[in-house]
Amino acid sequence: LDVLLGDAESHVVLVAVALVVLDAVGMIVRSDAPASLAPVPAAAAPRAAAPTARSARLDEDAVTKEIVGLVVEKTGYPAEMLELDLDMEADLGIDTVKQAELIGIIREKYAIAKSENLSLKDYPTLRHVVKFVMNSAADPGSAPAAAPAPSAAPAAPAAPAAMEAVGNLGKLPKTPLFDEVLSKNGDGTKTGKTFSLESDPWLKDHSISGTPYVAGVMGIELFAETAAKRLGKAPAVLEDVHFALPIKLLRQKPVTVRTVAADGSAMRIESDFVTPQGIKLGGPRTHFTARVPSEVPAAGALEARAAAFIKGLTSTKAVVSAKAVYEAYFHGPRFQVLAGITAIGEEELVGLYHAPKAPLWDGGGRELVFQPMLIEAAFQTCGYRDLHFRKKMTLPDSVERVRVFDGSPAPKDLFVYAHWRGSAVSDDGAERSVYDACILDKSGKAWASLEGYRMIATS
Repeated sequence: LDVLLGDAESHVVLVAVALVVLDAVGMIVRSDAPASLAPVPAAAAPRAAAPTARSARLDEDAVTKEIVGLVVEKTGYPAEMLELDLDMEADLGIDTVKQAELIGIIREKYAIAKSENLSLKDYPTLRHVVKFVMNSAADPGSAPAAAPAPSAAPAAPAAPAAMEAVGNLGKLPKTPLFDEVLSKNGDGTKTGKTFSLESDPWLKDHSISGTPYVAGVMGIELFAETAAKRLGKAPAVLEDVHFALPIKLLRQKPVTVRTVAADGSAMRIESDFVTPQGIKLGGPRTHFTARVPSEVPAAGALEARAAAFIKGLTSTKAVVSAKAVYEAYFHGPRFQVLAGITAIGEEELVGLYHAPKAPLWDGGGRELVFQPMLIEAAFQTCGYRDLHFRKKMTLPDSVERVRVFDGSPAPKDLFVYAHWRGSAVSDDGAERSVYDACILDKSGKAWASLEGYRMIATS
């Protein structure tokens, strides 16, 4: 399975910072327990210390089945692959952010009290996690009967409707990011894209410990292009963008994804797990999701605030150099979109966008419609605020709304205004930094904006 799925070296950075991620999710905290997951076949009972009196009342086989079932649900891996002694990172490619999410769900399920001495690196396999639950979980019968404090119930989902888009960034270019249209019929539109170091050399500059990761902004681009194929025009707004499962080239081998626009406005990017022998295992894994809205609130407030802040700057000289930024970040030359930071405060900061000297593709390449490099500049500017004040490296988690006001070639130099809205704790227990951002030129013209952009800590 190490050959099939993962490479220990591809996760060195995330492993090194696992403890902080675990603390950030508030690992074992609440006593309310969600409904049990569907059981799946379990491996042999784990070794280790004798269970405590209270865990003796838990059924170890049932715990094992539920934890394996949770991993199946969250990763898409078939249950038969999930041997209890496989390393979750090195063998299964489950990075620490996803592990932290799993642990957050487990702590709620088994009402395990918080401990300051716990580290994610102490639970590298499912066997370790099962034993941790057996030694730490509260008696299932002791859980309080009262439900947790109610939160606002989500609105019932509307029946799927035909996709409609806000705005128009023009027709799909002749050489889009996707490689082929897989289907275009009454069930929706599917496009296919194979990411490889040969066809997409920019992946070399978006790698962690030698493993290339498909940039979230390229996922956003695939959403916009697939919607354009379906609608005949590229939408100017996407909403509810979620980066659920990274797309990475394990062992630097190509990976093929499908972008699906099927049920009404909803979209997803998915892939299959295929062995080197060409055998597909399990169902599709969903990596990113998004929605094409048919109507959105009028733009203006964020863009006006950004323009006023830029106008009030007494100097546009960088107070943090590009060199300092990229000594902290992992991005190589093709993804180095900041010439520095020109203003930085607790709530507001301004990055200096500068088009990278090295193109994404050698000799032309693909035409893009949704300004991914401007959005990348906003991602990096927001992330630098977390690095500066929180001393934490954060990565994209989700975006409530992303707008592109102009899809034509952008100026080489722009301002990136970012406003920190505060922190929010999600259902998985992990804390996210929340931002709004706007990319604009010196005249105040907005090129793109982000609303409700969330980042999750990895260190």
